[in-house]
Amino acid sequence: MTYIILFSAVIIGVLIGEFIKPRKTLKQLFLTFSGAFLLAITVFHLLPGVYHNGGEKIGFFIMLGVFVQILLEFVSKGIEHAHEPNSHGHNHAFTLPMFISISIHAFLEGAPVADHAHHHHVIQEMSNPVLMGIFIHKVPIASIIYVAFRENGYSKTLSLILIAVFGLMSPAGTFLANHVPSIIQYSAQINAVVIGIFLHISTTILFESSSGHKFNSAKLIVITLATALVYFSY
Repeated sequence: MTYIILFSAVIIGVLIGEFIKPRKTLKQLFLTFSGAFLLAITVFHLLPGVYHNGGEKIGFFIMLGVFVQILLEFVSKGIEHAHEPNSHGHNHAFTLPMFISISIHAFLEGAPVADHAHHHHVIQEMSNPVLMGIFIHKVPIASIIYVAFRENGYSKTLSLILIAVFGLMSPAGTFLANHVPSIIQYSAQINAVVIGIFLHISTTILFESSSGHKFNSAKLIVITLATALVYFSY
């Protein structure tokens, strides 16, 4: 069930990108909500766990995650936090290295889900804040990626194939984190790297989703709501 929920986020993102095409204001509010939700699960759920299991030196791996995300964004141009690729009239401006970069990001973010998954029933999984945080984060990102494929000249068939591959990355990360002994052995360190990635991504989303880096009352309400939902979920 965990894998289905992770993949369904991409399906929803494609449907939004293909049929709904929300207004910029609504899109920014949802991005703000996703950034606040991701930041809250990182602070309330993930950070205490890695320090408990990995000790005080786990901070090194958190900072390593920040640097990993910076390197990934050097290639992906920040599409992980909703930067929309600009084709400037050229076909295939969304390049293969960009796709590989966002796929690595998606693969890594699946790892911490393994420590919180129930694997039995959809209701149980929907109460998993880590899974829900990644789900909420992935919906708008998948929508942006799919639209980027279409606007850069990719056929609908190829776009769907590529977005399906992207959609499988997070479930693959969760699966390996659940079943590969060498990965399980270093789960605290791997999760710490992902925490660094989440910290970078979530804070960037919060500031870049605001015009002029200023928060209005609607965004403040959205951030408060997302934080409260995560806080009272554990």
